[in-house]
Amino acid sequence: MDTTSVGIYSEYIVAWREHEREAQLRTQERAARARAAAETCAAYLAEHHDVRRVWLFGSLVQPLRAHAQTDIDLAVEGLAPADYFMALAGLYTLVDTGVEIDLVPIETRHSRWYQNVYSPKERFSMQPSKIPGLIADLDLALANLQRVASHQSEVVDAINRETDFFLRSAAGVVLQDFYNTVEKTLQRIATELDGSLPSGEAWHQQLVQRMTVAIPGRRPAVLDQELANTLVTYLRFRHLFRNIYGFDLDWDRIEPLLVELPTVIEIFRVRLDEFRRFLLALHSAES
Repeated sequence: MDTTSVGIYSEYIVAWREHEREAQLRTQERAARARAAAETCAAYLAEHHDVRRVWLFGSLVQPLRAHAQTDIDLAVEGLAPADYFMALAGLYTLVDTGVEIDLVPIETRHSRWYQNVYSPKERFSMQPSKIPGLIADLDLALANLQRVASHQSEVVDAINRETDFFLRSAAGVVLQDFYNTVEKTLQRIATELDGSLPSGEAWHQQLVQRMTVAIPGRRPAVLDQELANTLVTYLRFRHLFRNIYGFDLDWDRIEPLLVELPTVIEIFRVRLDEFRRFLLALHSAES
């Protein structure tokens, strides 16, 4: 990655580093609270349910593997089966709202699992970055777009040779595959970089519109407004295609979308390439 690319995205890189640092601090604080709560839970089980031993296992005994949804995993020996749900309910009164508890009676597990819990080995590894996985997802999307373009060409070549029903159905599948690829890609960006997906009945269209806006400290815009408007047209067709019979499809509505598809794919591909360069710069700055 050349220094020019890093310089172009320097504002986002600085903000991303700060965002990741703050997220790591929040995760560490959550894990520390959860470990303290786990000790309280163990004391509760011993006092109120006469258990013989309690072990903490999972991510809380491997701090560098803790994450934002880290839960409390407790293995317990000597808990009466009839007391299980009462004990679990009692534990939930001792932890922060939103923290999940996995309470595992050791007697119900295989002996090899027992050995792993009884003698946990701490494995230290850095929290993996989200960026390489997102780059890989974009590469997969680019490959899928090539497949869609190839299928579009096959359908166009068959226009004067196949029945109307075949053409309408095949074209509908191609257009649906195209928009599925677009939407899954935008979903991944929203999930990993924005932090969430839009909600509500209109979230599909809101997702497209969100991608036209840069989010300070997170990412530049993925789409321009003209491309977003075009993609919404394909979104609407996909909704139609999913909800009517194949013999009700209107070729006059399908054909313009099919013929224009290679141009739209190319424009979207260029935007993905630009965004991929941003991700590479971000990853280079992380390394």
